[in-house]
Amino acid sequence: MWCSSRRSDKIKNELIICSAKVTESIKKVLDEAIQNGILKRIQKNTEEMSKVLLTLFNGIAFEILVEPSRDLENRKYWIQVRNTILSILKS
Repeated sequence: MWCSSRRSDKIKNELIICSAKVTESIKKVLDEAIQNGILKRIQKNTEEMSKVLLTLFNGIAFEILVEPSRDLENRKYWIQVRNTILSILKS
């Protein structure tokens, strides 16, 4: 969709809308986790966190699409992904 969005304003606008909806959904989950004491946050910057997490997930999805066999079975890769996500959530 990203490639097509470079050639079509209609697709680009839909991609922006979709990305905003997913970011908002992630933000809601993070806000609820803070309210329920699952995540301890003094500063609430869940909007920025949700954008970073979406970017990370999109990058992982892209890499898996490009070369599906590369990291799916690599435990060290997924441990690093987990550690990265946890460091974002703990920051």
